[in-house]
Amino acid sequence: LDACLYYNTSQLDKKIKLTLLYETLCPDCQEFILNTLQRYVWKYGQDFVDFNFIPYGNARRTQLNNTWTIQCQHGP
Repeated sequence: LDACLYYNTSQLDKKIKLTLLYETLCPDCQEFILNTLQRYVWKYGQDFVDFNFIPYGNARRTQLNNTWTIQCQHGP
């Protein structure tokens, strides 16, 4: 029990790392970010969660000559 209590108190100052990979034009991703993350986690969790948003998802990269093109599922 003492070991558990020590662990809990030693972790209080460390933030939880939360990485979200999302599609910027995806309606489901937008709904999740606006109605779940913003409403609950972002509003109440900024003190203990370290957010990392990566705007990438269901996309395809192609290279033609020296030019790269990215095609996303929900937009250009």
